Amino acid sequence: TDTPTTAPDNILPDGSFEKAAEGTTVSGAIENKMSVYNGQGKVVKTKHSDGMQSMMLTHNTNADVLSFNYYVDFEAGKTYEATADVRYDDSMGDTPAAGFYFVARDSGGAFISSQANSGSMKGTEDFKTLKVQFTAETSGTGRLNVGMGAKSTEAMTVIGYVDHMTLREISSTPTEKPTETPTEKPSGDLVTDGGGDFAERG
Repeated sequence: TDTPTTAPDNILPDGSFEKAAEGTTVSGAIENKMSVYNGQGKVVKTKHSDGMQSMMLTHNTNADVLSFNYYVDFEAGKTYEATADVRYDDSMGDTPAAGFYFVARDSGGAFISSQANSGSMKGTEDFKTLKVQFTAETSGTGRLNVGMGAKSTEAMTVIGYVDHMTLREISSTPTEKPTETPTEKPSGDLVTDGGGDFAERG
């Protein structure tokens, strides 16, 4: 059949952030295979979709999208499926914010999957699961990249959460293919185009 056969084991060592101590922070420096650009990450019990903890993402400016990265080794020729659960904090209210994206990147920062987008989301909405499939063309350390968009209607602190990140090897060829080649450096992020979608910073 065309349905992928998914292995049960999550390749990520702590995709639900249960092994980290509550209050553990993540910033621009890579620690515990994670980093955050344009903001800060913190392990909390406030919201969670799996287990009792999640990674809270705090973004203090509308200038750029916050970028959370989970670094992992990919093997050339293997096909993977990756997921991430995302949501905003209740404090964001009923006014929609730009939403989240999810993508896999290689060691140089280039897309190796298509980009999954949540669409605009309210703070009152529950977690959404974003999923991508891809085949690694080269072996090496890549990353699973979650981007959190700002609230375009006002300058405010944007708070969201990511939880239950998974990476599994699957046996079938993925149906998704990369549709664009990013030009930003590995630490670069995507920015909103004003309409709630994500566009490349050129």
